[in-house]
Amino acid sequence: MEISEIRVLMKYEFYRGATIRQAIASINSVIGIQVATNATVARWCKKFRSEDFDLSNEPRGRSKTQVNNVVLKATVEANSNQSARELSLMYNVSKQTILTHLAQIGNNSYLTHMLFWNFARLVSRSTRYVPVKLGCKVFEPMTSSDPSLSPLIFVHGLTFTKEHWDEIPEIIADATRRKAYALDTRNHGDSDWSNEFDADIIMEDILCFMNDFQIPKAILVGHSFGGIASYKAAIKEPERVEMLFVEEMNLRYPPQEAIDLTLIILKTWKQLEKSIPTGLNKEDIENFITERVYRNLRPHNTSKKDIAKMRKDIFYPLRKNSSGRFVFSINFDVIIEKLEREGALASDIKGSYDGPAYFIHGTRSLYQVAKDKNHIRRHFPRAEFIEFEGAKHELHRQFPGKFTTTIIKYIRQ
Repeated sequence: MEISEIRVLMKYEFYRGATIRQAIASINSVIGIQVATNATVARWCKKFRSEDFDLSNEPRGRSKTQVNNVVLKATVEANSNQSARELSLMYNVSKQTILTHLAQIGNNSYLTHMLFWNFARLVSRSTRYVPVKLGCKVFEPMTSSDPSLSPLIFVHGLTFTKEHWDEIPEIIADATRRKAYALDTRNHGDSDWSNEFDADIIMEDILCFMNDFQIPKAILVGHSFGGIASYKAAIKEPERVEMLFVEEMNLRYPPQEAIDLTLIILKTWKQLEKSIPTGLNKEDIENFITERVYRNLRPHNTSKKDIAKMRKDIFYPLRKNSSGRFVFSINFDVIIEKLEREGALASDIKGSYDGPAYFIHGTRSLYQVAKDKNHIRRHFPRAEFIEFEGAKHELHRQFPGKFTTTIIKYIRQ
C-alpha cells in the first residue's frame, strides 16, 4: 500500500473519532504490517485538529479554535436539525472547524445524515477503497434548475466515456428542470486511472461524487456496467437514490459472448493505437479502426457494407494527446485483465432497493434482460421493464429520441 493510501486511512480514523490506539490497530489490520506507530498517528491527529487536512505534507502542529466540544455536543443534542453552516455561524468559525469538532465528539451519525461533509469523498465504509478524481460534464437547464429537485447522474458503460450519452443529459435536464451530471468512471475519459476497478469500486465512486458535490439524493441513469454500479449504489444507500434507470443490464454476470466480443475489440484497439495514422480527421480514423476490428472478428468476410454497418454500432473513446495524436482514453491493461478473470468485474447482489426502478432493454441484445425479471424483482420489488423493439446493447444511441422521452416521462410521473 502506498504512503498516500496510509494517510487516507489515518484521516478516516480521525474523522470517525477513533483513539490513537484504535487507529493504529485498524490501520495495521488493513495493511497487514505494523506500519502505523503511536508517534506517527499522534502527529497526524494533531495536524488534523489544526484544520490542516493536506495529505501531501508531514504534520506541522495545530492552532487553537474557539469551539468547546462539551458545549457543541449539548447544542447538537438539543437540536440535531441544525446544519453545519448554521453551527459555524453560531460559533463564529469556519464550516470545516465545525465538522472537525463534530468528528471529535463522535457525532458520526449527524455528520453522515445531515452534513455530507467533504471527507466522505476520501473514504467509504470500506477502508480499502481509495477514491480517484473523476471527470464529469455538468448540464444546467436553460430555464435554471429547481434546487428542490434531485439532480440526475449518468454513468456510462465499460469502454465508453461521458460523451457516449451525447446530448441526452442536456435534453433531459432542460425538460425536467434538474441539473444533470455525466461522469467518466475511473480508467475512462478524463478520470484518473487506478488498478482498483470493479462495479463495487465504481459504486463507491458514485457515492463519493455525490458527497463531493453535496448531492444528498439523485436520480441515477446507468448503462451496462454503469447500470451495475448504479443499482449497487441504490441498494447500498437507498435513501440517496430517488429513482433508478438501468439501461441494458440484468442482475447476472454479463454473458460470456459479450465479454469475448469486448475483449477482441479492446485488444485490437490496443494493438492499433500506436499505428493510428496522423493527419486524418476523427471520422476517417474511426473508419480505419472499424475495418481492422471487423477483420479480427470475421476474417473471412470483408464486405464493405457490413463494415459500414458495424461502424454504426461501435463508440470510439478517442481523444487527442499532447502531441496532437488520437489515442484511446481508456486504461486497456486494467480493463482487459479484469475481463479475463472470471467474475472479477461484479460481485453478487445482496439487499434490495424499494424505490422506483426502471430496466430499459432491447429485444436484440445479448443481455436478455426480459429473462431475468423474476430475479430482478426479488431485489427491486417496484421494478418496471421497458422494452425497445429491435434495439441492441447501445440502446440510447440507436433510439436517442425514444430513450430520452421515456426517461422524461417516468421522471414526471
